[in-house]
Amino acid sequence: MIKRKLRIAYFSLYDNDFYEDFSINSKKYGGGTVFAKWAKELWNNNEKEFYIFTPKIAWEHIDETKENKFCFINLPRDFCKALKSGINIKHLIPNIDYFDIILHGHTNFALNNESCRPIQVHWAGFGRASDGHPFISYTFIYGPDLTPYYNEQKTFPIILGKPVPKEFIENKKEDFIFQCSRHNDGLSSIEIAKECIRYKIKGIFAGTIGKDYKLMDYIDNINTFFLGEISDNEKKELNKKARLTAYVHNFGEVFNQSVIESLAEGTPVLRKDIKKTNDPTFRNWLKDIIIDNYNGVVYNGNNFLDCWERSKSINQKNCWETAKKFSVEEMMKTFEDGINFVIKDSNIIL
Repeated sequence: MIKRKLRIAYFSLYDNDFYEDFSINSKKYGGGTVFAKWAKELWNNNEKEFYIFTPKIAWEHIDETKENKFCFINLPRDFCKALKSGINIKHLIPNIDYFDIILHGHTNFALNNESCRPIQVHWAGFGRASDGHPFISYTFIYGPDLTPYYNEQKTFPIILGKPVPKEFIENKKEDFIFQCSRHNDGLSSIEIAKECIRYKIKGIFAGTIGKDYKLMDYIDNINTFFLGEISDNEKKELNKKARLTAYVHNFGEVFNQSVIESLAEGTPVLRKDIKKTNDPTFRNWLKDIIIDNYNGVVYNGNNFLDCWERSKSINQKNCWETAKKFSVEEMMKTFEDGINFVIKDSNIIL
């Protein structure tokens, strides 16, 4: 007996969802790219039909579309507004029942689709589920330790990944610390800049600066330098050359792909050991991934110079080995496992 293909629809309502990396350019978000850009390449096309529903502007710049690698379907510009107004999704996409699974990150889908088909999977990629909306059947979420907080839905742990070199290559390092991010109160950029000036260590900062955040007051162009928004290739080269990269969050963040980009180039990460709050979704995930003196160093606010010196003796291969656990291939494997879990648990017949 020949099984039919599993039909999956990925929905994104954001115009900027398929850019590469939101840490470089404030206009780039990248949530859709994490999943959709790789799904068609890494999933067996003989077993699945995979469609992407999104406003055309979100994907028209992607070169791969010219080679028909993606099944993009244009959504009307007022699609999101219509959903929020309370209209049922079937009025917007009459053939929605064709699909077995809808994967999305939008709670308003769940609020307005009363059909039991297709099965709805909410991709809470940044650690927050959909507050128990009844029409969402499953939640994919980074971090199995968060599962107990979402009793209303069945949750499945996933990872988010980046391209990681297949083989380890040792890079020649230069004496500077690098931080590429959206610089604001949550990322301690000013604190790192002050430390660089104090100890005369070269610090290179790139990305965007939040409103009223005074990072430029600590860019002296002697010890500290600000590059502004940079390209993906420029960021990759700086990650290769940097002795250390800084991701010293003052808040719980479930995942930051820039950390994996750094580790993939053999560059250790400086992290801050922040404490857990009363927010059940708070997670200092870096604590689980960046191990002091193995693939990074822990900054406590008073040991910057010590962290800098210790980073010089960290084995680059340790960093690369860690990054491999968060490769694109590993990401798609966890999504594959999650989809198979949904198929079995919901009795989808193929």
